[in-house]
Amino acid sequence: MCIEKLQCHGHILPYPAFAAQPIPYLELPILKHAAMCYTSVMFSDFRILLLCLPWTAAALTFTTVCELDRPDEPTSLSSLSFVSNGVYWSSTDWKPALHEIVLRQGAAGKPDGLKITRLCALEGAKDVEGLAYDPLRGTFWAADEVHGKVSEYDPRSGRRLGNVELPAIFKKCRRTYGFESLCIRPDGLEMWLANEEALSCDGPVSTSEHGTTVRLARFTRTGRDGTWEAAGQWAYATDSLGGGAPFNGCRSGLSSLCALEDGTLLALEREYSFKPLPALRCRIYATDRSQATDIAARESLAPGTLPFTPVAKTLLYDADTGLSMYEGLAPGPIASDGSRLFYLISDGDKMMAKKLRVLRLSK
Repeated sequence: MCIEKLQCHGHILPYPAFAAQPIPYLELPILKHAAMCYTSVMFSDFRILLLCLPWTAAALTFTTVCELDRPDEPTSLSSLSFVSNGVYWSSTDWKPALHEIVLRQGAAGKPDGLKITRLCALEGAKDVEGLAYDPLRGTFWAADEVHGKVSEYDPRSGRRLGNVELPAIFKKCRRTYGFESLCIRPDGLEMWLANEEALSCDGPVSTSEHGTTVRLARFTRTGRDGTWEAAGQWAYATDSLGGGAPFNGCRSGLSSLCALEDGTLLALEREYSFKPLPALRCRIYATDRSQATDIAARESLAPGTLPFTPVAKTLLYDADTGLSMYEGLAPGPIASDGSRLFYLISDGDKMMAKKLRVLRLSK
C-alpha cells in the first residue's frame, strides 16, 4: 500500500470516470491497495467515501444504438457541441451559421427524432469546422479553417467577440487540412484544438502506407473572465488509409475532439478511401498523453528530426459508415447503469448522407 495525492480539478471522480459531478478544487490523500483506491472527503456535517477503480480505456467500448435521419437542410454540418440536456449547437462550414439541434427523447432514453433551427450567421467567418460551447460565458468558440483563427461569438447575434492567441506554428496549416477539431472541457477551464492533417513542417499527409501527424494544442484559463493561454502541444498520429487512394480527396485525418469531465480526450478519425468502391469509415480513440512528448517548442515533426513520443491511442469504436461522413462528436446523458450516450453528426455535404448516429459508451 502507499499514500498518494489525487488532484480533482473541479470534479469528483466516481467510477466510471466519465460520470463526473462538479465540486470545488480538492487535493485528496489516496490510500492505494491492489486495483482499488480509497479516499474520504469531509463536507461540513457529512463524509463521503470515494471508491475509485482505475479507469482504463481498454475496459470501455462504444456500440451503435441507432441512426437518425436529419433534414436535407442545412447541409455541411461539420461540428457538434453539447449545450444542455437534449440541446446541441452545430455550424455549417461554408457560409457559417450557428444551428441549434434539439433531440426528442424516445423509449429507453434514446432519441427518436430531432429538430434543427438556424440561429444566426457568424460575423466574418469563412469555413467553420470546429465549434465549442463555452459553459462559463454562454457563448461559443469556432475554429475557422480558411482564416486560421479560433474566435468567440455571441449566439444571439453571431457577432465576433474576440480571438484566441494561437501558437505561430499553426500558420503552417496546409490548405483544407487545417483546423478541424475544437472542444472545451465541461468545467470551462480547458480547450483543445487540432489540425486535420500534418502542418507543412510536420511531415506528409496520410496515404495507404502511413498516417499523418497532427498537433493537439491545449489551452487553459483561470475562470470565466480569464484569457485562454497556450498550455502545451502533443503529437497525434492518425491511422493510414484502409483502402486505395486513386485521387487527392482521399484522406485519413483527425475530424473531432471531445473532452470529458475527468480530462479524458476522445479523438474521432475520419477516413475516405476506395475498397474498391468509395467508402467512409470512422474510428474513435481514447488518448493518453501521460508518456507523450510536449512538442510545443518543436519547429518540425517531420521524419529525420528529433525523436518524440506521440500520445497513446486506445480504439473504442470502428465502423464503416456508408455515405455518412461523420465529422462531429459530442457527449450525451449518463444512464442509470453508468453507461453514456454520445452523438456523431454527418457533414451531409453534396451527395453524402445526412445522419445523426447515437452511440453508447459502457464497459
